[in-house]
Amino acid sequence: MIELLRAKRRLGTDLVFTIILIVTYLILSLELTQIITELNSLFLATFAFLGLGLLILLLISDMNPRFASIIHAGVFPFFSLIFTFSKWMPNTIPNLTGIELQFSITILFYTFLMIAYFTTQLLIHQKTPMPQEIRRSQ
Repeated sequence: MIELLRAKRRLGTDLVFTIILIVTYLILSLELTQIITELNSLFLATFAFLGLGLLILLLISDMNPRFASIIHAGVFPFFSLIFTFSKWMPNTIPNLTGIELQFSITILFYTFLMIAYFTTQLLIHQKTPMPQEIRRSQ
């Protein structure tokens, strides 16, 4: 399993971030019980965007690996943040009573996770050799 994740670094990164998101969701669902339905919609959309990015990577990577890698690195974090700040936050803010600080920390942590994911995927993208380079070296 570890060898597979080393060979498929992007998939391994997705798996690690999925685990981080699950743990984050569990912690936040225990802390922010007043907005649990909004929290459920946020993380449902987040996992849907992660799945969409992974699907794009798997479908396009044979035709154009560089393009698929760039799209995969950007779809998940940017769509998640756009959803968070345009749809989710305006619906959630009126329901806040007494949990403004926890909500602010949650949004900062969520944004940090998306930036960390993008940065990690971008670094993997830059270090992954092109398929032509792999064939030449063999």
